[in-house]
Formats: sequence, structure tokens, C-alpha cells
Amino acid sequence: MNKVKLTQEQATILESLLTDYEADQIVRQHIIGKWGDKYYSLAKLNNDEMIRALYIGYEVEQGYEVGDWIKSKLGKGIGKIIDIDDAWYWTDFGLAVPKEDDVIRYATDEEIAKEKQRRDEKLDKILLELTDYERERLTVKLAGGNE
Repeated sequence: MNKVKLTQEQATILESLLTDYEADQIVRQHIIGKWGDKYYSLAKLNNDEMIRALYIGYEVEQGYEVGDWIKSKLGKGIGKIIDIDDAWYWTDFGLAVPKEDDVIRYATDEEIAKEKQRRDEKLDKILLELTDYERERLTVKLAGGNE
């Protein structure tokens, strides 16, 4: 049997429980299914996963970091993670993803290259539409000026 993959939050909670309870007590509580809000993330494990985590072992899934390129599994969104807080991943393409949801994945090198090219083309189009005055103001602002 394979080890179960747990989130960092699930692993931390399980380790904390194991300091006060035996594995069989944790399994019984899991089967009853009355984990309060404090242990909500454990409720996402089915009985088999909980038993394997306790008796066979588990691996902690690596979380995403700021700057990682990700792709939405729900649509066409590809971009970078720009911020992370206790519960959410925030992206530069307008997607806020709860950490506990499995709706993003790492973008492939090919997907990243295509997205960078798309962004460059979009920026080029915007720059071409600027007036000379707007270009001059943008140049001053980018150089750190206060126009």
C-alpha cells in the first residue's frame, strides 16, 4: 500500500493529535465524523486514507509559493501566484484559490512560454495605441519621475 498525501495543515493536525491520542482513538473519531472546525481539514480524508496515514505513513504535499506559475483546472487561466495568506492563493490573472481546493496545478514550460508570449503581444498592442504624450508620461513614470 502507498503512503497517503496530506496537506501541510492535515499533517500538522495529525501530528498534534498523536501527541495526545493513540492511532486507534483517532480512527474511531474519524469514523464517527465529528471533527469540529479546528480539525476540518481531516474531515476531507476518507476512512481508508486516515488509516493508511496513521499506520503506513504519509507524505506532505508541497504547497505553492509566490512566483510559481500555475494553471487553473477550471478554465484557461495561467499565471503566477502573487500572494498567499492563511487560506488562499492569489494569482495575477484574477483567480483566488482556497488552499484546500484542488483546482490549480503547476503550469508546464510550454504553457508558461505561450502565456508570456500572449502577455507580450497584449502589451505591444496597448503600447502601440498610446499617444506620444502618453508614451512620454509612461517613460517618465518608469524612470521613477513624478509627472
